Amino acid sequence: MQLPVSVAQALIDDYVSPAWFTARQAGDSVGMQHLHNLANNLRLAACIPLQPGSTAPFTQLPKSNVQELVFRWLSPGWQAAKVKGDKSAMAYYNNMANHLRAAAGMPNE
Repeated sequence: MQLPVSVAQALIDDYVSPAWFTARQAGDSVGMQHLHNLANNLRLAACIPLQPGSTAPFTQLPKSNVQELVFRWLSPGWQAAKVKGDKSAMAYYNNMANHLRAAAGMPNE
């Protein structure tokens, strides 16, 4: 199932891009390349073209990307929301994770 463009872009803007800049500041070229590839995988799963004016066929999101995004960023956000009792934020993180899972052909949780 295609990842919604808004979900892909939010994950790139809120998590992947800031992590890329942190890796760049640290001189971590391997981390930079990994995060660049992660952002591109999100784009392809949402059919966002990598080059302006081109088309992007749907590419299933790798399960390893889902696991990384969920465990590195979404799960900690969900846990923090749970501690605060913020059910709206908990639902947000859960929905984001389920969109990722669907784009990788994984079951929802």
